[in-house]
Amino acid sequence: MKKYAAVIIIAACVMTGAIAHAETLPDMGNPGEVTSINCSVEEVKFLAPSWGPIRGSFRGMFYVVALEVSSNTDINNVFLGPAMYLDRQDLKIGRYDSLEVTGFKKVYDGKPTLVAQEIRKGGHVFKLRDQNGVPLWGDPKPKKVSY
Repeated sequence: MKKYAAVIIIAACVMTGAIAHAETLPDMGNPGEVTSINCSVEEVKFLAPSWGPIRGSFRGMFYVVALEVSSNTDINNVFLGPAMYLDRQDLKIGRYDSLEVTGFKKVYDGKPTLVAQEIRKGGHVFKLRDQNGVPLWGDPKPKKVSY
């Protein structure tokens, strides 16, 4: 009985944390108008969640990579995706790298932000989201399980 109570408590903490975390990131739904920018990377940020029992664990598994960029547009922030997915794509981004980023514009923390769908760097193309804004690092359609 104690084992089941512990599982329920942990599940509740994770769910509560996921809800709190979702409120701190830009709304990723309804991609809206797709735009492209040419930019230079000013800073690479690894945003760690500050929620739930997994805080600081799993060595970067839950870090989200974001960029501060300079461009000829009003967009100075770009959200990419989980560090783990970017590593698997062999996407290495550093300060002063020149990028062409295609994605959809959102407002985050009162600032125009681009949620990246595709990044072009040095002749290579890295896909992060599909044309509907669905991330490519997860299964967008959970499989039906029969018991």
